[in-house]
Amino acid sequence: MNTISTNRIRYFVAVAEERHFGRAARKLHMSQPPLSQQIQLLEKELGTQLLIRTTRRVELTEAGEILYEGAKRALGQLEQALLQAQRVQRGEAGRLRVGFVSTAAFQLLTDVLRAFRLRYPHATLELFHLTSAQQAAAFDARTIDVGFLRDPPGGDVEVEIIVKDPLVVALPVTHPLAKRTTIAMRALKDQPFVIWDRQQTTGIAQTILDLCTRHGFHPTIALEVTNPPAMLSLVAGGVGVAIVPLSATHLRPKAVVFRPLDDKSAYSPMALAWRSDNTRELLPGFIALVREICKGKTKGQRKRTRHAHSPRTSE
Repeated sequence: MNTISTNRIRYFVAVAEERHFGRAARKLHMSQPPLSQQIQLLEKELGTQLLIRTTRRVELTEAGEILYEGAKRALGQLEQALLQAQRVQRGEAGRLRVGFVSTAAFQLLTDVLRAFRLRYPHATLELFHLTSAQQAAAFDARTIDVGFLRDPPGGDVEVEIIVKDPLVVALPVTHPLAKRTTIAMRALKDQPFVIWDRQQTTGIAQTILDLCTRHGFHPTIALEVTNPPAMLSLVAGGVGVAIVPLSATHLRPKAVVFRPLDDKSAYSPMALAWRSDNTRELLPGFIALVREICKGKTKGQRKRTRHAHSPRTSE
């Protein structure tokens, strides 16, 4: 296979486009004799004539036409590759593999994706819907770069709490407690619970169990599930009540109502996680963007939570 100088290919393309050595030389910011010499060397290397030279104009041979079309495409691709490499080095482009739990997808992930595409139009995100436990395994296998999860993994994974998601009660619209504007935990003592799967979603499941224990009871568990849509469908069907993060209320099923708890300390943290030894140039920018978005969301969430707790009713 011939090893041809990229510069000679560029020189040839310039001459082919201008159809004139003088104009091509000016375009390349060089004198004409060295340009002519480089084209001759290229023809010698290829063993074929590329140009037909006349006193006024330069024409392409059939071989020259084929080389021109291919070289023009190749140089364009090379230019794009060089630009992309420079963007990656500056942290403006590249690829990130992002894991996320179901409740991150309701609003947070949507906001992040929208802002990311605006800020990094030359970058790519690969999304993976994974439970917190699956993300922990994915970090160990290095198959994801960053994750939104509720049960932070250990090891060489950096974890940052980005949202403290208040917990609310999901009830069937026909449930007697649905008439109340605020629910005391003790009012749920004798209710069957649809709860998060304790094997797959250990963090939020344990948070809810601890919350019940703190209020003097252990919940009667009717069923365990791993995703919010299934949980709320079961609530709508009257299988039981559920305690869910406020973010899950974005689903808004018709047969389910959400009521705030009287325990203002009840919340489920959403964390952002990444390996401490991850060297992808795009990662710091992604983390900064998520922090920026969550800072704004936290302010809005405070307003929403205050509104949801008022007015209060006694029980």
